[in-house]
Amino acid sequence: MIENLKDTFTHISENYSETITKTTFNNTYGFRNIPVVFRHAFQNWEVRELFSIENLLKTFPSNYTFPVESRGNDKVKFSLKTYLDHVTKTRSTPYYFVVQLQQFKKLFSYQTPMLFNCWYRSKAEGIPKTDLSWLYVGGDGTQTKLHLDIWNTNAWNYLISGIKIWFFYPENVASLVLNQPAAYEFDSYLENPELFLTNKVRPLICIQRPGDLVFSPGNCLHSVYNVGLTTSITENFINETCYDRVLQFFKKGKNIKSINSLNAIVASGFSELNSVYI
Repeated sequence: MIENLKDTFTHISENYSETITKTTFNNTYGFRNIPVVFRHAFQNWEVRELFSIENLLKTFPSNYTFPVESRGNDKVKFSLKTYLDHVTKTRSTPYYFVVQLQQFKKLFSYQTPMLFNCWYRSKAEGIPKTDLSWLYVGGDGTQTKLHLDIWNTNAWNYLISGIKIWFFYPENVASLVLNQPAAYEFDSYLENPELFLTNKVRPLICIQRPGDLVFSPGNCLHSVYNVGLTTSITENFINETCYDRVLQFFKKGKNIKSINSLNAIVASGFSELNSVYI
């Protein structure tokens, strides 16, 4: 399947640099809302060991259960071990394991790359105070449907194990896709590839492998399909690359308290830009 996808669709930008500065990232991808996968720059990041299945099983409280998400919105709770046992015994499962990492900061402490510094996360005045970091564990064939991320923020996703296949639809084709979203889902491609190719818009794809980090702009519809048992961490962020889009999101909701709070966060973030650009 992967080779067929690579031969059929255009891949997003691939960056093979060993390192990348914040200035280069912002000017090349961030400000321009260009999805990209970094193939080399994060291969040796310590989170690969921190969030390995072996360490997760050793570190998570064995009796702690989490709501497990699914495309059918079923309300099911699993411990991590129970979920992994379920995945091992069941060749196909609709459930994927999602954990907000904020509540486990002491167990899983890591430093977010400076490229993706988040003004919201660093300020106490963020209202509503929402966790923007997650751990995902998904069995073979699990997926997330087409969506934009929370508040239209930008995001990064780092893959620990397995393979993820991404479909991206840039902002300029979003209205066409949203007129008939089911036709553009990954399921539609799997069920009838030939019919999928008759769609007016074809996705950009990304084949993400362990050690790869994907940047997902907040204005790009995207869906993700898991091949094999996949483990990844992801964070959403608000900074100079996307603050205006996030403000527009809140202004549509007309929540004055949230708008004022975000304005304060943005003002503070801009005042600190000189210290984070390298």
